[in-house]
Amino acid sequence: MLFKKPISNVEYSDIEDLKKNQIAESEILDYKDMKIDDNNIVKEVTAFSNTRGGFLIYGIKETGKGGHPESINGIDDNVNLERLEQIIIGNARPRISVQIQKITIPESNKIILIIRIPEGQSQPYYNNITNKYYKRYNFEAKEMDEHEIEALYQKRFFGVAKLAKYIDEIILFKRSKLQGEASNKIEGHIIITPLRIDDRVIDTSIKEQIDFDPNKIR
Repeated sequence: MLFKKPISNVEYSDIEDLKKNQIAESEILDYKDMKIDDNNIVKEVTAFSNTRGGFLIYGIKETGKGGHPESINGIDDNVNLERLEQIIIGNARPRISVQIQKITIPESNKIILIIRIPEGQSQPYYNNITNKYYKRYNFEAKEMDEHEIEALYQKRFFGVAKLAKYIDEIILFKRSKLQGEASNKIEGHIIITPLRIDDRVIDTSIKEQIDFDPNKIR
C-alpha cells in the first residue's frame, strides 16, 4: 500500500510526505502533472488492473521518468468525479471499480486527485476506446503482446476447470481408500475463490468492517 490508511482519509500532508520521502514512481504508482484526459485515463486504469493495481496521482510533477515528486502543482478543480468514474466503468471490459479522492491544496484553487485501481480479478481488461490491452511496464502504460493477452485469458477461464478436476481427483482417491457404505461419507474442505470481483464488499483497510462476531456468521 502507498498510504497506511483508507484513500478516503488521505490528506494533503500525506501528499507532502511523498515529496519529503522521495517516493518514486513504480509499477504501482504513477504521477501526472497534467489535466485528466478521458481517453488516457482508461488506458492507464486498464494497464494498472492488468498488472498489480496501484495509484494514479494527478497534480504532481516528478523529477523525471520513474522519479520522485519535484513539486506539488495541482490541477484545476473542475473534475466531475461521478462523470470520471462512469467514463472508466463504461470503457473498460470487464468493469473496473476504482476509488477516487479529491484533495484541496491549502491556500490554492488547485487540487490533487488520487485514483486507486485494484489488481484485476478478471484479467485481461480491454480498453474499449483504443480497442487494445495495456499493462504497466517501465513506469508507463504499454500495449500488451498477443502471448501476454492469451496467458491472462488462460488464467481466467481455465481456473474453474482445474479446480473441478482437483476436487474430482481428491474425491475418487478418498473413496478408493474407504470400504462399503463409508465410501459415501467423505470428510473434507473445499475452498472457493472468486474469479471475478466487480465491487468490494468489505474494505479490509477499515478495522470496523472486519471486526465481527464469528458466532453470528452462517
